[in-house]
Amino acid sequence: MRYSTIVARLNGFDTPVFGRTLTPSDQERATVRGLIAFLEDRRALYESPDREVTDDLIGSVAQIRQRLNELLTTGELPETIAELLRPIRAACRDFLSAAQIGEADAQALIDPSDPERVRVLRPRAYFQLKGLRDTAGFAIGLLAVRYGIDVEDQIGDLIPDTYA
Repeated sequence: MRYSTIVARLNGFDTPVFGRTLTPSDQERATVRGLIAFLEDRRALYESPDREVTDDLIGSVAQIRQRLNELLTTGELPETIAELLRPIRAACRDFLSAAQIGEADAQALIDPSDPERVRVLRPRAYFQLKGLRDTAGFAIGLLAVRYGIDVEDQIGDLIPDTYA
């Protein structure tokens, strides 16, 4: 989805795009582009959970949380980016808690070694997955607009039609 299409969809939301109050650096744009590319490749954000192996779905969310945690703990991100990543990281934690996955299990699912181990996703986790997707869509939309980044259509479908 092209950046200009995302801007057109955001009824009721006003943001300075490359204006006087926000002129992103090339480094910031590269950071956001890399982050969005990473999220575009996480099937947990767009694939139906019924079509996914539960451990792969949980592992994908654990990977998102791990990556965001790495980015946020360095302290090198501008606050305009970090403020949008923290809610996604929190939504990942909420999902993993609802799926009742401990830290050691989550780490094992990031790099699974036992393909025979399959978990059943708990009903509450489905609601948390929806919350994660909503949170990620909101943040990705704002990042795409603020930094002039195009996103793939599957992730673009997460972006809300309005921010009003």
